[in-house]
Amino acid sequence: AEEEPEEEPQTRFENVEEFVDEYVVQLYMREVSAQRSEDTYRWCPRWWDHPEVLARFEALWCAFEHLRNGGTTEQSEFWLYHFDPHMAQILSTQGPFKHCS
Repeated sequence: AEEEPEEEPQTRFENVEEFVDEYVVQLYMREVSAQRSEDTYRWCPRWWDHPEVLARFEALWCAFEHLRNGGTTEQSEFWLYHFDPHMAQILSTQGPFKHCS
């Protein structure tokens, strides 16, 4: 008997923009608009115009989709080994948004 190919699991988010808008922005709460907040974090509302940021968010989205259905420590691993390190680079005052205001 011929084996049927395994179905690809459905993704939670259709694309990287949806992942950022519905996951990242909703969960990763850092003050980026208060006076002097730029001394700690930098953000750009046009994040997709920054190639490094787009690449990092695409990598995060892929990691999220791969790990999200794990039954043990996968979600924690996503935060510790993927999400937090990438967000630290993205939001860094010396990162890709350093010239944005």
